[in-house]
Amino acid sequence: MDDSKESPVTSCTSPQNMLNVLLIEDDNDDYVLIKEMFSNTYYSRSTISLAHAYSDALNIIRDNHLNPYDICLVDYQLNPGNGLDLISEAIKQSTKTPLILLTGHGSYELDLKAMGYGVDDYLDKSEITPRLLERSIRYAIERKRSQLKLIQHEEHLEQLVEERTNELIIKRDKLHKIQIEHEKLIKSLSKALANIQALQDIATYSRDVVLFIRPYDGRILYANDAATTVYGYDNEELLTMSIYDLRTSDARELTAEQIAEADTRGILFEAVHRSKDGSRLPVEVNSRGATIYETRGLVSVIRDITERKQAEAEREKLISDLQEARSWIGAGLHPVKNLGN
Repeated sequence: MDDSKESPVTSCTSPQNMLNVLLIEDDNDDYVLIKEMFSNTYYSRSTISLAHAYSDALNIIRDNHLNPYDICLVDYQLNPGNGLDLISEAIKQSTKTPLILLTGHGSYELDLKAMGYGVDDYLDKSEITPRLLERSIRYAIERKRSQLKLIQHEEHLEQLVEERTNELIIKRDKLHKIQIEHEKLIKSLSKALANIQALQDIATYSRDVVLFIRPYDGRILYANDAATTVYGYDNEELLTMSIYDLRTSDARELTAEQIAEADTRGILFEAVHRSKDGSRLPVEVNSRGATIYETRGLVSVIRDITERKQAEAEREKLISDLQEARSWIGAGLHPVKNLGN
């Protein structure tokens, strides 16, 4: 290893030539020689720290994980292990320091083995010179820098892939939920359309009035043909009106209560409606809440009971006349003789 006749590679005094070097070497003579070689290289102003034993070197590598050395030269022969074992452990610790293996017995097989362990370069002590040392250090630093950039790039790509995967999972889950909601909506619409068709079929041929009413304001959303006949309004007019417009003014507050009850549990009641010409129409209303085509409303079947009310009035009059006749007979009077008195 005598290269005293070889001149320094460079005399540059730039701060770039000041490396923080860790030399793991159990032979003091080799340490002195390597340190002297550094003084004849571009890195002549470097600080060299020495670790003699395997365990000491391993502790230094662990302790300097967050602030690694610029370069680490590792002797192959160490006690109780060897340099490759130490390098393997350092790589497991995710060291960012470039690693150069030094050996006094170089061989092609050891060179390949060293590269397989992750060594950045390999030097045979019997052939080392300041120029070769400088070139090896420069190569190892550049190789490690490229590796770290590649690792960072791979980590960035992995992060992007993970983020994209998570986004796709979220979108897939959202799409799955949308598909489920879509299927529910289709079923609901199909059922609603069937209900509407059934309602229209019933309403079209019904002699009773059928109205579909919005609960919160009483707005008429649907009216069958019978409604136009009974109330005297055409269909377009009815769809601009509310149920309140068909009730007499003295019953509008009662209408709101009836709508609320109809929406919750259904209701059957009698009321008085008004036709377009102002006529009063006694009606029987059977109303119940229903959701049709995603719209909540009241299906109200309204029957004109004018004839029934007239029949009831006539019946009441006949009963009254009969009771009066019986009272006359009981008094020994003839009802005919007293007519007009």
